[in-house]
Amino acid sequence: YRHRLELTGRPFDPVSVPLAPLAAEGTYTVKVTATAGGLSDALERTIAVRETHLVQNRVDFRLLEPGARLDGADEGLTHVTFVDWERGRYLDLLHRSRWASGSRFEKKLARALAAELLQEHAGWEDPWPEPELETFRYQTADGSIAILPYSDGDLKLSALVADLAPERFDRAALALHFRRVLEDEGESRERKAMAIYGLAGLGEPVLLAAHQLLAEPELTPSEQLYAMLAAAALGDLEAVRPHYRSFVAAYGEEVALDLRIAVDGDRDEQLQATALTAVLAARLGEPEALPMLGYLAQNQPGESLINLELVLAARSGLEGLKGAPVGLTYRLKGEVFEKTLQPGERLAMALLPDELASL
Repeated sequence: YRHRLELTGRPFDPVSVPLAPLAAEGTYTVKVTATAGGLSDALERTIAVRETHLVQNRVDFRLLEPGARLDGADEGLTHVTFVDWERGRYLDLLHRSRWASGSRFEKKLARALAAELLQEHAGWEDPWPEPELETFRYQTADGSIAILPYSDGDLKLSALVADLAPERFDRAALALHFRRVLEDEGESRERKAMAIYGLAGLGEPVLLAAHQLLAEPELTPSEQLYAMLAAAALGDLEAVRPHYRSFVAAYGEEVALDLRIAVDGDRDEQLQATALTAVLAARLGEPEALPMLGYLAQNQPGESLINLELVLAARSGLEGLKGAPVGLTYRLKGEVFEKTLQPGERLAMALLPDELASL
């Protein structure tokens, strides 16, 4: 298939190129040659054309059981990775975060950070890397972070960003914003709690303020969570642990094998509380982290977003994992293999359909 066009135009004016319909899928090369005044230059781009524009990237996660059979691609390669259960849960969460679509800043930053963490902890190479995220477009004149480039700053988002990725922003401006909120007598206690958490995420010396807040009477669940997150972000884990356990005892509610935080409020408020508690549990290394994340994987908020909380929980959980060796025995193409995985180790395979069928 070859198609040649000759077009003329003026400098800096766009020229439309009417390409003929392609007869079949395959690999095509488009070459554009420009000439003017005896000079010429060329640009080539190779494109892959498929029967549909949509290529589904699917990630499945499951607990391995004796005799398990795995599903995969009918054509091409299926990538199979064996890891210990806890690590696999966090990696699955990161994969879900990487492919969460949306144009709000929370989703864009979550996608970028999830890809980085997958590369760091699983050696995963992103097949379709995200464009470089221009974070400066989302930091407003008062130092806060906005969900869209043209919107006002959001205090909760700013606090989460300070804990998760402060190096991507003007830290001094962000800290100044939190200080203004903290020193404003007209601000609510909950917003001041968010500001303390944000400052803690930046490494500012607010540990005393976090403990003073925790000691105040009649704190709401949100105020307790931000105070505990602030102290935990500054490394005071053992002082936070009894507060966390009392909090989960008071608000935790089992749902089958999962766990949610049943605070007063609508469904979205409960999911947000569960997400923040999961972040805290992962940072403390408490066993409730995975059941809460399991609940969140099956229940997404209707209006609010919890993408950054999920990535923060996964990062904290992976950093704190110790684990023990795990073993597996598998049969591939008639041959039996035994493998022991040390903590943090993984076994990765790229299998053709016939190889996957034999596994």
